[in-house]
Amino acid sequence: MKNCKSFFAGMLTMLLIVCLAGTAVATTGKVTKELEYRDIQVTLDGKKLDLKDAKGNTVEPFMFDGTNYLPVRALAESLGLEVAWDGSTNTVVLTTPSDDASSGEVVTANTFLFSKDHIRFYYTGYKAQSDGGYEFNIRIENDSDYTLHIYEQDFAINSLAVDCNFGLDIMPGETVEQPITVTKEALDKAKIDEVRRFSLMFCGYEKNPLNQVGYNFNTGVAKVTIK
Repeated sequence: MKNCKSFFAGMLTMLLIVCLAGTAVATTGKVTKELEYRDIQVTLDGKKLDLKDAKGNTVEPFMFDGTNYLPVRALAESLGLEVAWDGSTNTVVLTTPSDDASSGEVVTANTFLFSKDHIRFYYTGYKAQSDGGYEFNIRIENDSDYTLHIYEQDFAINSLAVDCNFGLDIMPGETVEQPITVTKEALDKAKIDEVRRFSLMFCGYEKNPLNQVGYNFNTGVAKVTIK
């Protein structure tokens, strides 16, 4: 199985390279191409993979100029890899999940997560709700000069993408604590019956009265073990 995962990880990298090479012109313009859908299936060890996007919707591979293109997130998550999108560099970030609490990438409650241009993020613990949902508490300290809107991106539990609710406005000099809320329905949809760890990335942008495009950022990905 390990060799199989290595093979597919290499295939993912190859697909990304082909994809980037084939669409490099998109940095300066647009091209129109005809895509072929042939009900392409993907199997792993003889088992058909159920390919879905970050919201749980089914996605389908397609063919383009004789080459098959597979949805990176859906394939990577089927292989147990964690996926994030870094919009600042247009990079798909794939990482191998770890259950080892001693790993440098894994943190526990009341732990500093990120510092980004005088904006600090902390994970302060979780709470199981009576209805079966969860709250993952986040504290943000804004020592920047910007009024910001901050939201989560690429939130995953046990390496599976899960719908959640989080977003806040924070002024310069302000500290805000707010939970990332995940409902039982969202956990059921992702077929998660036990919460062991989660990973996430925060994004933010400046809010100003003129709605001008200004400062924006993302934090990169952090992993948190909760048990």
